[in-house]
Amino acid sequence: MQYLRVFLAQWRRWFMVILLLGVTCTFAFRFSGRLYDLGWLTAGLLCGFVIVGLAVLCRQIWILPRILRRVDIMWASGAPVAEVLAVSRPLIVGVGEVGYRGRILRAWAYFACGQRDLAVTEAVSAHLARQSWHIRWLVHGCYRLRAFGWLWPETALIALAPNLPHVCWLRTEKAASAKDDASEPLIWELLLECVPCASDDPLFLDACMTRALNRLTFNQTKRSTPVSGPEARALLERSMTLLMHRHSDPRLPWDRCALANYLLRERRHASVLALCGGLPPAFRSVDLWLVESRTWGELGDIDSAWAAIDAAVRVHPDSHKLWMEYYQIAMARKDGIAARKSLEQAHKYIGKQTFGPDRWEYEMARAEYLFWVEGKSDAAWVRLAAVPEKFLKNRRPRLKAQILLSKASFEEAYKKISDLLTAQPDDTELQIMQAEAMAGMDAWEALLPHLDSMGDNARGRADYWRLKGLTNKHLGSLGQSREDIERAAWMEPFNLRYVIDAGYACVELGEHTRGEQHWRRALKLDSFNREALVRLAESREIHHDIPAAKALLRECLTHHPDFQAAQEMLLRLDTN
Repeated sequence: MQYLRVFLAQWRRWFMVILLLGVTCTFAFRFSGRLYDLGWLTAGLLCGFVIVGLAVLCRQIWILPRILRRVDIMWASGAPVAEVLAVSRPLIVGVGEVGYRGRILRAWAYFACGQRDLAVTEAVSAHLARQSWHIRWLVHGCYRLRAFGWLWPETALIALAPNLPHVCWLRTEKAASAKDDASEPLIWELLLECVPCASDDPLFLDACMTRALNRLTFNQTKRSTPVSGPEARALLERSMTLLMHRHSDPRLPWDRCALANYLLRERRHASVLALCGGLPPAFRSVDLWLVESRTWGELGDIDSAWAAIDAAVRVHPDSHKLWMEYYQIAMARKDGIAARKSLEQAHKYIGKQTFGPDRWEYEMARAEYLFWVEGKSDAAWVRLAAVPEKFLKNRRPRLKAQILLSKASFEEAYKKISDLLTAQPDDTELQIMQAEAMAGMDAWEALLPHLDSMGDNARGRADYWRLKGLTNKHLGSLGQSREDIERAAWMEPFNLRYVIDAGYACVELGEHTRGEQHWRRALKLDSFNREALVRLAESREIHHDIPAAKALLRECLTHHPDFQAAQEMLLRLDTN
């Protein structure tokens, strides 16, 4: 029964043979009454061939085109791949354009379900369907003989059908095996010439694109002199254009991630977004979501990057890579709650890994969160101490120095920053950090020339002028100190620390009215800041406005009942 079912399932293969034998036997019996009459048997055989030929012609003209139209509609409407393959099965005997289109559709279907070998076989048959009948049989025979490991069928294939895409690929492999500089241009020339013939074959185009990407990556990383750069770039552009415009169907799994990463390195942001946006969210892989969000980030559109990564974690909620990217964008948006949520989710899906890049990336992000959001320098330092120095140096080289500065370990921070400046001597951020370390070590005399030696980029930063003002203060130049610190406060008017420092700088010069302006600015930023309330009360006392000073002190103690300076001053004013 099993053999019978297999025979019935494949009855189409035997239909023409059965029809030919039936016509031959019927003709012989009808006119001679016996099967061994050679003349009538030959005539019957010829008649059978004519009938079979007419049947094949009718099928080719009327039946197969209808099946092809139905399969086209099924594929375009998103029918299941198994149904497309089942309905398109009769098309494998078609020739000409009908056979080509039918085989190509079957190649797409196999490619969509991940069966690349069968997809390649169908694509080869599709291109052969356009060839004359004797070329088809000879090429099929050469492919079968080549499967036994013989070499001469390759030479025969190249001679019979040199323009077929997969024969062209064989020619490039043969040229590449020579491993000489003379064969290198030939490889790219052959592939470039073959791309128009393979415009309907996404597997061949994907292979061409991958080869070109590998060559360009090799040129960027391994060789000082580019090898076949223009030819590889031309092949990449042609294959990429055909894949993006003719084979953008999300079911065709050609390597979009490699292409997107290359385009991002080339800063072709519009092409990256077009590539990613052409896929429905459910079809985008984790790596493709990452490329899309990073592209928006490079464009400076943090809201679009946030929308992309938020959609990504909904589609792939168990991807720790996406949650770590979610954390980075949340930190850029200064959203501490979202950053904490992303770290919790990333920890859940990283699992119990005790080593490896993913684990170290999480530990660094956790330390960064503790330091910048929660202000816990000691806890951040404990997290950071577990990360290998090599990995920390490659990812966040200055985080350790920033934590050391916050822990007041100025000498250690200075050494760390000096090492970083050796590799990046023009980094303004590191220069400012080094100046902060020098200020923490009270190296004021050395700090002033260090600040003066910085470039124009540093002078555009508020922290530069604050450090210069503190340096001038310790060196006795109080007027210059007040001017520098006030400049820092006006450059960053929402920085409470700078505004309070400006107030102190004015008071040290006896300019209490000017200082009072800074205290009031500080209270606009923080209505209950105890330092600003007490200093403003002192200013009111100097101006003999005792009731206002007492009111300010009582307001300070309402919100900060344990603040000793306010208690002592209020007691002194009440006593007097």
